[in-house]
Amino acid sequence: MLLGIESREENYLVKIPSLLKLVLAKDRYNKVLEEPEVLRKYCSLTERILDARYIINDTDLYKMYLNELIEHAESMTKRYADIETLISSKTG
Repeated sequence: MLLGIESREENYLVKIPSLLKLVLAKDRYNKVLEEPEVLRKYCSLTERILDARYIINDTDLYKMYLNELIEHAESMTKRYADIETLISSKTG
């Protein structure tokens, strides 16, 4: 293994950056969810998304539904970030 002939162990150095990102993201998410109103709305949203699986019986359609939700979330985030920038530039 030391000579590079046999490699049974995984290369953990490759995984460290992604593991670090995961830990940092989890910490950020926990801070956001500490706010009771945010947690309540997050739970409500999650419940609706999961309930939709029983309304949309076709697996492929449900996957399309989830992909569309992700796309909408990304475009909404950009829109609200732009609005925030506009407000900051007018008040700053």
